[in-house]
Amino acid sequence: MNEKIAILQQWIDESSSIVFFSGAGVSLESGVPDFRSMGNDYFQKYDYPPEAILSRTFFQRKPEEFFQFYRDRILRPLLTAEPNTTHNKLATLEAAGKIRRIITQNMDGLHQEAGSLKVLELYGSVMRNPCPDCERRRTVLEILEHPNVPYCDVDMCGAIFTPEIFLFGDGLDKETMTTAMFDMVNADLLIIAGTSLLEYPAAAFVHLYGRKKMVLINEKEHAMDSRADLFLNASVSEVMSQINVGEKITSS
Repeated sequence: MNEKIAILQQWIDESSSIVFFSGAGVSLESGVPDFRSMGNDYFQKYDYPPEAILSRTFFQRKPEEFFQFYRDRILRPLLTAEPNTTHNKLATLEAAGKIRRIITQNMDGLHQEAGSLKVLELYGSVMRNPCPDCERRRTVLEILEHPNVPYCDVDMCGAIFTPEIFLFGDGLDKETMTTAMFDMVNADLLIIAGTSLLEYPAAAFVHLYGRKKMVLINEKEHAMDSRADLFLNASVSEVMSQINVGEKITSS
């Protein structure tokens, strides 16, 4: 592992246009659960699988049940979640002029909380809960404190404050995807961390990046590992904690 860390450090030292692709595993280390990995009590409380609840049709047909899930399983963990080593190290790398873009599948805003500015959120952010019909917005805390469906009460608006996230059944934003692909092909180092690479668009990005120096960091091994120029079988924070900004390390 020390030799691989040394290689990654060298590549970071040599790079000035790094794209870091951030998957669920990055936020998991801050206590934000992957919604697909629910506990044994899940089906005692909910009658539908999470993929069904987090769909556009479910939101439209059963908003009460949607917001019960959204508050309990998506928002409530964020009350205690804080940026971890990876978030903080990426903010430091960005300040040092190393980061071209952080492309994230996560919707928790932890990259921005750590200080990163060059963040592209593929699936949106739960930190934004606007009214679709007027300009009013509600914070995470306001949504959590609401007992039921959060209807907008400004001038008899009556619309539902809607999380600015992409639900199952939505198409991803074309401008966001175009920017992500442009950054990807112009990166001089691609680091993909905390994702299984089994879903779109993560899997597509692996094929899109045609240059050398593609790094995968993940605790679980999978079929895409062989496509990487460097694979580190470890937690993301374990790896990033050993990276120095502006300093070279040697293997032992």
